[in-house]
Amino acid sequence: MPINSPEGITVDEALRAYTVSGASACHWEDALRSLAPGKRADLVVLGDDLRRVDSSRIGDIEVVQTYVGGRATEERAP
Repeated sequence: MPINSPEGITVDEALRAYTVSGASACHWEDALRSLAPGKRADLVVLGDDLRRVDSSRIGDIEVVQTYVGGRATEERAP
């Protein structure tokens, strides 16, 4: 379902734009773009699934844990 139709994008398109496409645009595919041994792991663990909640609730999803360079930097109780 598009966010802010008719000019919006889907949640999957937004996720790709902020993850895989961002790494590709910077030519960082070797270091980023996927979770794999030897790659930099900057990520967040969310309290809900972006693809399953109503798009109006995405901004309210809790960040449970944050990783930068593969190391936990912040943790919150769910």
